Amino acid sequence: MERKRRIRVTVMIMMMLAWIALFVLPFAGLSADKDKPMAQDGVLDLRDWSFDRDGTVRLNGG
Repeated sequence: MERKRRIRVTVMIMMMLAWIALFVLPFAGLSADKDKPMAQDGVLDLRDWSFDRDGTVRLNGG
């Protein structure tokens, strides 16, 4: 009886971790790209950008 309960709890924990991995983690980094500069009319304005402070700028076209 105790073994069935332990297995059930383990399966529930694994299901919760899978849910987090599938539905929460992909959206966790979305807010980090909000402050990244975006090109407008083919021009990327980096006047206020500090590569030491802000890091690199991705040029992936997305």
